[in-house]
Amino acid sequence: MKVDNTNTIAAGGNRDSVRISSKNTYSSGLIVLDVDTMPFGCGVWPAFWTVGDNWPNGGEIDILEGVGNSDHAQYTLHTAPGCQIDTSFAKASTRKHRRRSVVHSMIGNDREARHAKRDNANGFSGMAFTGSVLTNNCDATINSNTGCGIRDPNPNSYGSALNENGGGVFATLLDSNGVAVWFFPRDSIPDDLSSQSPQPETWGSPKAFWASSQCPTNSFFGPQRIVINTTLCGDWAGSAYSSDSSCPGTCAERVADPKNFDTAQWKIRSVTVYQ
Repeated sequence: MKVDNTNTIAAGGNRDSVRISSKNTYSSGLIVLDVDTMPFGCGVWPAFWTVGDNWPNGGEIDILEGVGNSDHAQYTLHTAPGCQIDTSFAKASTRKHRRRSVVHSMIGNDREARHAKRDNANGFSGMAFTGSVLTNNCDATINSNTGCGIRDPNPNSYGSALNENGGGVFATLLDSNGVAVWFFPRDSIPDDLSSQSPQPETWGSPKAFWASSQCPTNSFFGPQRIVINTTLCGDWAGSAYSSDSSCPGTCAERVADPKNFDTAQWKIRSVTVYQ
């Protein structure tokens, strides 16, 4: 699935691209993207995401997103006012009882199990995440719709770096505990995922997690439709273009030349939903 890389157009004109959406919607479940290559390059904004009706009230989950020549994936929520990242689940948190992974503790030792039992008794349920918090407030009506983003620590999680590494798998779990995203490079995909018998409780810490403690999923997310698309320039990629020294001229000028988009293509092995 790719951007047109054949036809020359006038600067400032529109180049053909593709956006596809699932017919089905999902209120909960595990969404798994297995991708070999993804679009990248100056002015290119690819995204694998989900969105509810009556945006932003139905919520939006950006599972794999970034712009230009980035090499780290970014995961972001866009919601109605009131949703935030519970940063006590970040790995750097000093609130150790809230950092612990309830899912992980189910397979850990007795001490971990006691922590999980205590955390659940206190109303804390979720998973410590390893990504870096970029913005904390998920409200799409403020901050130019920045949303609440978390950056993947893996430099092979996006763009050309991801492609050169053989791609990988992005798995997103949406349930009453919150929203969690894992990324697995091609050589580190869990066997249970490869055999289509996923067991998220064995995967360890996700890259991103938005706990229901500060963003209840049943309040901020309606049934989600899966979307894959590639935007050229646009609000984010267009504004980022001028600050990237590797990108010449303007974004509008770049769109005119089809040769600039030979790498703007998705090669996807599968998209699978488990419920």
